[in-house]
Amino acid sequence: MEVFVGQITKINSIHDYIDPYFRRLPDPGHVPPVEKVTDPDVILKLTELREMQIARGALVEIDGEYVSPNSDSSFLNRTTAAKTLEDGIRWFDIELGFQFRGNNPTQIGAAIDYTVAVYERYAEYIQSNFDENELDKHMATLHEIISQVMEKMADRYANDIGGYLEEYGVSGEKGILKNSVLAAYEESFSAKLGMSLTDFDISAPDNTSGNLYNMDELLALGFLQEASNNAVITGHDEQAAKFIQFAMKKESIYEAFSVSDSVKDKIETVFYNRVNSIIDVWNENYEKQMSLGFTFSEKWMAASAPFDKKIIQQIINGVLENMRTDMSAIEALKKTDSAREYVSSYGSTYDLFNTFFKEYAVTVKYGDDFLGDLNMATGYNKFLSKMGLIYQLSVNGIDWTV
Repeated sequence: MEVFVGQITKINSIHDYIDPYFRRLPDPGHVPPVEKVTDPDVILKLTELREMQIARGALVEIDGEYVSPNSDSSFLNRTTAAKTLEDGIRWFDIELGFQFRGNNPTQIGAAIDYTVAVYERYAEYIQSNFDENELDKHMATLHEIISQVMEKMADRYANDIGGYLEEYGVSGEKGILKNSVLAAYEESFSAKLGMSLTDFDISAPDNTSGNLYNMDELLALGFLQEASNNAVITGHDEQAAKFIQFAMKKESIYEAFSVSDSVKDKIETVFYNRVNSIIDVWNENYEKQMSLGFTFSEKWMAASAPFDKKIIQQIINGVLENMRTDMSAIEALKKTDSAREYVSSYGSTYDLFNTFFKEYAVTVKYGDDFLGDLNMATGYNKFLSKMGLIYQLSVNGIDWTV
């Protein structure tokens, strides 16, 4: 186990192994290079792609240009592959970059920085390589593409996080979230290039009422969703420990990001509703199995026993109360008596502290690296690391810091 810990590598997805452009999102040095398309193989592949899109109706020719008849049929309204063939500029690199960057709400800040870096790189290239007539045309295309990118990214974040919040008790946030992302774009373009969203024919959001989310809060909600998605596991003692891991992750979000009291209230509402929904599903499944009339083994009964919401909340509150007294998360877990000796409603006794460090039965490797977590402790530490927090956690001589 000690050997494995040193091999764990932080990655966001398997795509990190595909192309170095996708490794450090905010770094303008990792914006794809802007250049004219001259490679015959690239031109052939783009031509084949365009023909496929035409054949299935995803592209139509209007006034000599190939455009999408449905603005929702592709990430960008006018496909960048077709525009690349028309103009000889690698517009498709913009779309490719955002396909990787736009799907993770925890990366919304990096995606916004990337947008500004892409615009700056392409604008400099166009202004240095084309005469006045072509320059105006290509700058108009660049503005059109970046405008669509910002709208699509804002919609994607708003629908993803807004839908998540609504599912767990906080409704009516999608419009506010979209305007908050656009406001973050406005702030980034203004600070770095002295530009406004109006330069891209987008109305700048009005925040005179102060109801928009700031970047810390947008990131906090993204990480809450990530923690929530990883809050379910098989096995009673493992699930009970997962609830605690989820609570610890939620608490660490407040340390990583500055959020207002109103946003914190929403996070707390979503957190407890998510925990209760997991318990409801778990208990319903248990009741369905019991209603079949079969005789189950003691081992199955212990592994599938229903949860008592009050007991789980007491354990969570105990761990969080200890964490708030400046204890490390692991010390808080270790010193919470109800976690060290958790008695389920079925009567089985579990030690959730040791469950937190029990190695998972199945781990996934890519080469010499683990893609998944070895146990809940490493999963917790990886979550902290993604947010820029580092704890030195050591138990029985094993360093769990990732």
